[in-house]
Formats: sequence, C-alpha cells, structure tokens
Amino acid sequence: MITNSILRFLFWFFAIVPISGLSFLSSEILFLTYAELFLLFIMLLCLVTMSSIKSRDLIIISLLLIFTLFNIFNLISSFSSFQLLKDLKPYFFLIGTLLCISTRNQPIFTNINLNKVLTIIIVADIFCYLLLMALPELMPEGIRKELFLRTGIYRYSDFAVIFAQTIAIVSFYTHRFEPKKLNTSFFLFLLIGALTQDRAFLLVGFASYIINLLPRISFINFVVGLTFLVIPVFILSGLEQNEIIERFTNLNNITLILEELAIRIVLPVISGGYILDATTILFGEGLNYKFFIPWYEYRGLNPYHNSVDSFFVTFFVKHGLVGLTLFLFALLSSLRGQPRWIFIWIILYFITHNGAYQATFLLMMFFLVCIGRNRNV
Repeated sequence: MITNSILRFLFWFFAIVPISGLSFLSSEILFLTYAELFLLFIMLLCLVTMSSIKSRDLIIISLLLIFTLFNIFNLISSFSSFQLLKDLKPYFFLIGTLLCISTRNQPIFTNINLNKVLTIIIVADIFCYLLLMALPELMPEGIRKELFLRTGIYRYSDFAVIFAQTIAIVSFYTHRFEPKKLNTSFFLFLLIGALTQDRAFLLVGFASYIINLLPRISFINFVVGLTFLVIPVFILSGLEQNEIIERFTNLNNITLILEELAIRIVLPVISGGYILDATTILFGEGLNYKFFIPWYEYRGLNPYHNSVDSFFVTFFVKHGLVGLTLFLFALLSSLRGQPRWIFIWIILYFITHNGAYQATFLLMMFFLVCIGRNRNV
C-alpha cells in the first residue's frame, strides 16, 4: 500500500534525523515545534487514508472529545483565542494520535529487526552527540545545556530517544529465547543509557533484562549479564562525586528522591494556587490551570506553565481523578498487545514526564503500534 510505503519512509526519517537534538531543529514555527509538525503530517496522512475504527476505540475517543469539549465550554468566555489554542494544542495532538493509532490494523513492516533499528538510531545519536561536543553552540537552550555548562557532561535527547528507549525494552521480550540477540539488545540499551543518563529507563531496563534472561539462563549468559551489571556500578563507585554521579548514587536514598520529586512536581502545584476540595479531586481545576515554576523566573522565562514534569500530577490537578483515569486508560488501551514491560516503563515514565503533552512521546506510541500491533512482541 502507498500509505505503508510513506509511513516506512517517515519511520526511518524519524529514526535518523535528530529533530530537537540540535538548536536549529528545536525551534518553533508559529507555536508548533518541528516534532509537532511531523506528527501533524502523519495525522493528516492517516485522516486522508482512514478506514474503519473499532467500536471500542471509537467509544474511548468520543469520551475524550466530550470531556475536552466540556473543559473548553468552561473557559471559552474568559480566554483569548490564542491562549485557548495554546492550551488545547496538547489535547489536539493527543486525541489525534489515538485516532491515528486506532486506524492501524496492520504493521508497516512484515519482519523488522529491532536491534537493527536501535543500532541505526544510536549511530545517528552518537554522531549528533559528537557534533554537539565539538560545537556546543548547537546545543538547544534549556536545562540540558545548562547542565553541560556546569559539569561538562551532556544528557543527549532528540525526538527519537524515547522511541529507542521503548523498543530497547520491547527487544528484551522479543529476544528472550535468543541469548545472543538478547545480549546485543542489552549492549544497545547500555549505549542509550550512557547517552541519555535517564535513571527511570535504566532501572526498568535492568529489571526487564534480568527477568527476560531467566527462561534461557546459562553460565555464559549469567557471566555476560553480571558483567554488564557490575561494570557500571564499579565505574560509578570509583568516580569523584559530582552532580551527575549524585543523580545515580542518590537512588538508594528514598528521602532525597521524594524531596527531588516534591521540588519538581509538588512545589509548582502549590505555588500555582491549587485548592484541594471535593470538586478538584474529582474534576480538577480545569484545562486552563497554570503551574508556577520558580526556576523559570531565574532563567528569564515565564514561570506560569501549562504542565509539570509528571503526567499524573498534571492531569490530576487539571482534570481530577475522572479525567486522569480516562486519559490514562485511553493511552494504555491504545498499546494493547504490547509486552507488559512497556506498560511498566510508561507508567514510571509518566511519574517524572508528562508524555501526553509531548509530540515525541506520541510519535513513539504511533510507530510502536506500526511495528508491533498484531505481532507477538
């Protein structure tokens, strides 16, 4: 099919081109990022070629639309058109992506090699990383560049990173009965972990690898797996304490983790004027609620933001338990048929990221379904 041919091209474009990884690829056109424009093109392509939608998906999407429209009617009289569009943008892309996913009944590849996909993404990311090390002025503005200026270490990210992280975890399940491929997947997983230094990803990945290693455990696999696990711990223990090392050594201190989460997630809620009562518990403060993020002031940015670094907190504060449950169910339901580790990874990811507001996360969901739905992966 022509559509599948186009989607295959877009898939490899998505995997190779480091959109949002370089400063000139991380800007906005009007108020849309390049990642959002890429997602918009896919949505239009799916709309033009749309076929049937399963009744279950249609019911879920209809409920999301009704809930979102209800929120719009509550604020449409008090907000400017531009502000309304900005507040609605994440929901437009979220519901649009779920609609696109519901139309995908067949994978775009008949037999794709996940380790090959990971290798291609990682090679492209390493090339981009080395380019940034040589030309730091190409780094996108933000906390990652600020961290590099303080420590000399850069936590790489572009719009395919979350996809690479996810299929690394999928590949552990896919290759659980193929020890060589499983160990290759784990090596690629470590490379992604080294580039991104994402703690949640590393924790879920290590656990997934160990559990998927068990069905075909052998002495060689045990030695290889143990070596991969021990070397990072040995390296970390021998390094001088700094901001990067502390991010990992602090993982064994629950108090510090809770303090970090409170500062990143709870403080913006309280500072934004959130009021906890029966109504907000059930239905939230509303779609237009703004979180006050103090450290944005220090960086000369508008401290009032429409989201915090947590899906659960953002959607609970804005939409209460009713909205949070509805949106979470819709997102996870769209990935039915995927390995259970994907759901564990996404739930943990949602604790410290608001993936539902990010085009990169939504693109990951779409392409994951394109290569994985109706397959035992």
